[in-house]
Amino acid sequence: MPEKSEIKVGGGGIMERLAALQKHGEEEWRKRIKNKSDSPELIIGKVPRREVISSSSGDEEVVTLRAPKNNVRPVSLVDRLSKLNSAQNEWQKKVGDKDTEKFTVAGKMEREKIIKNIVNNDVKKEQKLPTVIEKVVSTPVSKVHEKYQESPGIKRTPKMVKFKGTSGGSDTPSKPSRPVSCFVESSPSVNLLSPFARSGSIRRVSTPESSAPKLEPISSKTVSIPQQDSQMLDTFFANEVSNSPQISLNVSDFDKLSTEPLLITKKAIIKPKRTKGSKNPLKQLAARTDLPESYTEVLFGVADREFKRINVEKASKHSHLAVEALAGLASTEDFTSVQLRKGVALPHQNMLPYREKMLIQVKGRRFCQSRVVAPYPESLNSGDCFILVTPTEVYNWQGKFSNVIERARSAEVSLTILQKKDLGCKGASKVDTVEEDKIASCSRENRKFWKCLTGKDEIGKVAEAGHADEDEEYEQQIVEASCVYEVNIEADELIPVEEGWGAPPKHEILINSKVFVFDFGSEIYVYNGKNAPFETRKAGARLAQDLWSSGYDYSDCSINPVYGKKTNMICDTRPAWTILGRINSCMETIIFREKFLDWPDKTRVIGKRTGGDKEKDDIIDVNVAPQWAWADLKGISGEELASRELSAPDLELEGSHLGRGRGYYDEEERRNYEITTQKVTAWHVAESDSKPLAEFWTGQFHTGDTYVVRWNYKVALTGRALKGGASKFSAVGRERCAYFFWQGEESRISLQGASALHTVELDSERGPQLRVREGNEHAAFLSLWNGKMVIYKGRRGDASPSKWRLFVVRGEDENEVFLKEVDCDISSLRSRGVFLVVNNRKVIVWSGKLAKKHQINFGVSKANQWKTETPS
Repeated sequence: MPEKSEIKVGGGGIMERLAALQKHGEEEWRKRIKNKSDSPELIIGKVPRREVISSSSGDEEVVTLRAPKNNVRPVSLVDRLSKLNSAQNEWQKKVGDKDTEKFTVAGKMEREKIIKNIVNNDVKKEQKLPTVIEKVVSTPVSKVHEKYQESPGIKRTPKMVKFKGTSGGSDTPSKPSRPVSCFVESSPSVNLLSPFARSGSIRRVSTPESSAPKLEPISSKTVSIPQQDSQMLDTFFANEVSNSPQISLNVSDFDKLSTEPLLITKKAIIKPKRTKGSKNPLKQLAARTDLPESYTEVLFGVADREFKRINVEKASKHSHLAVEALAGLASTEDFTSVQLRKGVALPHQNMLPYREKMLIQVKGRRFCQSRVVAPYPESLNSGDCFILVTPTEVYNWQGKFSNVIERARSAEVSLTILQKKDLGCKGASKVDTVEEDKIASCSRENRKFWKCLTGKDEIGKVAEAGHADEDEEYEQQIVEASCVYEVNIEADELIPVEEGWGAPPKHEILINSKVFVFDFGSEIYVYNGKNAPFETRKAGARLAQDLWSSGYDYSDCSINPVYGKKTNMICDTRPAWTILGRINSCMETIIFREKFLDWPDKTRVIGKRTGGDKEKDDIIDVNVAPQWAWADLKGISGEELASRELSAPDLELEGSHLGRGRGYYDEEERRNYEITTQKVTAWHVAESDSKPLAEFWTGQFHTGDTYVVRWNYKVALTGRALKGGASKFSAVGRERCAYFFWQGEESRISLQGASALHTVELDSERGPQLRVREGNEHAAFLSLWNGKMVIYKGRRGDASPSKWRLFVVRGEDENEVFLKEVDCDISSLRSRGVFLVVNNRKVIVWSGKLAKKHQINFGVSKANQWKTETPS
């Protein structure tokens, strides 16, 4: 600590003292401050900037000294505003370079290269690693657009030409054939070159398979031809030996014969014939060597089936069973020789929009493309995502250099396939996701993926990813190679659609009355509108088959959409793994919808369709613009409710109006229907059987049970006389029958089903059957009991848990009123109701002040009845 200097104050006046103090304050303080000439800041300030940078080591950060600012204060207002604007952006100079490029696909690829070079020791010693201030990403990254944008350059699309079918239509007129008197169906099992084939006297015409059933051989055997035996022929044609007696002759005996003189005649010389004499034809035939010694006999079983059919027809004449039933009983099948086919035979099996094993590539950044590629390991690469689909498994394979959009899209597509059972994947239970950059955590799924793809347990190698801008170039080039045709049935050709040629198709081009053919290279689809004619659909399927079989020509395109790269631009045939499928309206597959730019996605819209049938609210037509309503409730005035006419209940059975079960008058036909009840029979239904109730049973139901009621009635039809009075003529019809099965509110579902089954069993008259729920009884059903119907709580035969019981009077007509037991509590009372409180034979009638008179009378009469009869 420096010593303080003494202040000497001499004499003098006040002015001298003030001057001394001022000098001491301005100059003497410098002596007390330590000299800081050795400060590093001052030294750095004196050293030039180049020397400071060169003296710093390579590992330390470089310090940039700021230039002294000009402290001149701006005068004008414009200068001050510019000064403020420049000061707002000064903070950006203090922040380092952005590191966002390190997390892009290009940054990941560049970092992967650096790591591989370090591991393989391929970096040269003189090569300097990039410092912090150097940019790590060497590939420029363009700005990502959310929506698809067409390239401003020249499009490279296929030639827009019409396509004519090569096979020709089935309905095209052909030359008329000559009339044939007899047609014989040629069977492929008969060898026409056989020496035993019939001669050509009868023309053979191969009829189509649809005209006559094709006979299949049931068995075949080899039959040997019997050979001729010379010894057998000699024994068969043996010489007969005569039994005449032997005569002995001498030479002298010939002299006794008398002879006549010979005439002088010219001797005729017989020339030798050139032809040989005829030989034995049987021996000549036996000597031939060109005749086969055996033949194959093919049995079709036609004679046996015809014999069985004749026997069945004879037996059916004396039997009550049908001919088909007798044929089924008489048939015998050997199931040991039956071989079941794999899978289920589906219609149009050759036009399904999927294959048994499909590999879908998901690639793109703005308009992500989902395309079918060859299901081989060579199709995989580290820069894209792939979906492997089989009938029982779904795999989502994600490359380590795939972008976020590809990963999200592949996950959504694979999940849709699983949930909707799309692309023939019916047996998959989950989606197995395989991430290449996290191969250790999903090694089991990775082995299953390669096993499903190649059929081997070995894990194959994956190709390297392309450059960073490959996704945008791919989606632009693959879309330009798309083709859309419209089927023209008149000219039997495919006409190009300009709106969908070389551009992503839009949903608006799909017209319900037309058929379109979409050619996406590896996928060809025939889209049938829901209102398209059948002939147009048939022609579209045939022309699409010809288009698929004729190969492709993508010489004018930048890429071959079949393989996803520039190779084999012209070919006569398409690979076998490509798809030729039929797509019907509202039944599109997920990969077909992914090709469209604006396919409507109804799953993300919350709302309800307005208008139309309420039962079809959940069915959404994707081809119709939705009309969503957020407030479906509409108010209604009381005057409109009061002006509505109340219609009387009318039960219509077997074409007759029964009204309330007692009579009905039809004002339009001016006819009066009089209904007479003949008999009412009831059964108490249990789960296994039904028990008939007594004839005097008057409708004592229980809420936990179900009952079956049979109603026998007659309908008499009368009219009006000309003067307006009732006609004296009436027509009484036949006796009719109707069945009601009543179900209580607390009855089990098994009892409700049993009541319906027992109703069918009891209905021997085949009359109408009506279901009656408790609380929704029809007036005709209530009229059967003439006001004696009672509904008790619990089940039939159960004792009441409480002594006091409360019943309420229901019904608006004297013949339709009934009692229903409710909870014995004060909260059950109503001002418009009539209640009966019962305790053994003690009955109390409680009526509200607004109760109707007929209900009060009914309650009083029922109370008088229950004084002597305790309710069951």
